[in-house]
Amino acid sequence: MLRLIKELFISSNRWIHIMAGWVVFIVMAFAIGIPMDMNLNVASLFIGSYVASLIAMVMLEVKDKAWGGKFDWKDINAGMLFPNCMMIYFIIMSIIGLAVSNPIEI
Repeated sequence: MLRLIKELFISSNRWIHIMAGWVVFIVMAFAIGIPMDMNLNVASLFIGSYVASLIAMVMLEVKDKAWGGKFDWKDINAGMLFPNCMMIYFIIMSIIGLAVSNPIEI
């Protein structure tokens, strides 16, 4: 299993895609949040950053295809690893927050 994971990362520049997805997500979160003095809804920050990361990853693959490479969904998935983890974290924290702020009375 570890050999398969190692081959996936060595065979391509997927580690660059992972770093690019991380950087785009963080930069966009600050680019959206700082002008609004962080008074924006957290969901808007996460969704905006997620969409920006997805667009950036797809555009990287379009660039690869335009330069004679192939369109690789694995690279897009690698780039969306951090944004996906952050969205799962946000959804779980939202559910927990709703459960704590609105307890069910029996």
